[in-house]
Amino acid sequence: MAKPTHYEIVYFEDYLIPKGFLTSDMECHALFYYYICTAHTIEKFNLTKASAYEGEEDNNVNLPALFKSIANMYKVEPEKMENYWDLVDMQCFSLGEPVLWDKFKDPCKFKILKLN
Repeated sequence: MAKPTHYEIVYFEDYLIPKGFLTSDMECHALFYYYICTAHTIEKFNLTKASAYEGEEDNNVNLPALFKSIANMYKVEPEKMENYWDLVDMQCFSLGEPVLWDKFKDPCKFKILKLN
């Protein structure tokens, strides 16, 4: 019999209000974790150029699946995570990190990124 998968989720206590901009809501922390993972993916695969985002679908970088998987790990609804982009953006600004382009923020508009 297979053992159930156990995930350690990250709770960003150092970034809670008043030290930071995140609330105690798990959706907020899930979204910030999605930001970190997506920012790392953008940097790793050099997706800063608009042309890197366009093209045929491929299974190389599946941001919709990442978004849903993180929501599942945090046991939150993906739609509710989207309500926290302003706070995540403010936290990024305070850390001197870039915010994500809008096309990486809207899971309804995601494409699966093709990497050459």
